[in-house]
Order: sequence, then structure tokens, then C-alpha cells
Amino acid sequence: MKGENTNTNTNTNTNTKISAGVGPASEARQRRPSLVARIDVASVVRNICEGAGRWQPADKIYRFEIANGEASEAAGAVVSLLDANLGDEMLAVRFLHLERRTAALITGLIKRQRQR
Repeated sequence: MKGENTNTNTNTNTNTKISAGVGPASEARQRRPSLVARIDVASVVRNICEGAGRWQPADKIYRFEIANGEASEAAGAVVSLLDANLGDEMLAVRFLHLERRTAALITGLIKRQRQR
């Protein structure tokens, strides 16, 4: 039978690759924290922009508080993925550092609006 795969150990080899940390499943695990972070970060950015577009201080504060909560949620998602051994630790550390800086910036925006 021409062109047929006569190797009956295909599934065993694939499972070995996956359990050894290589192959499609491992690659997907490495991308997950990045994908989750991008989704959550996009929400943070949208809420900051929405707050900046508001005229009333109370509206601005509300949107900035939502953005701050979204940033914290994104950090929590990354930590949870790391706890499950999913993702790149160095990338996560960098992300968490940037999240702290972003949270400080948002807190400053909130304080500024409360002074008005």
C-alpha cells in the first residue's frame, strides 16, 4: 500500500513529545499567558482611553478604577498560569513589573481627578 503510514507508534511518539515539553501542546501552553495578557491589557487600555474622553471627574474616576481592576485581574491571570506551570516565567516577571507601573499611573490619574 503505497503512501500509507506503516508506523503504528505515531500516537506514542506524539504523546512522548507532549509529555517531554515539546510539540504542539507545549507550544500552545507557552503562548497562553501572552494571549491572556494581551486580551486583558487591551481592556485596560480601552478603559483608560474611555476615562480620558470623559468630561466629568466622577466619570473619569469610574473608568480609571475599572482600568485599575482590569490591570490587577490581568496580573492575577498571569500568576495563575505560572502556578499551573504554563508560560514563560521571564515574560511573566516583565509583564508583572509593567502592570505595577501601569497601576501606579492609573492611581495617579484617579488621585488627580479627586483633587478637582
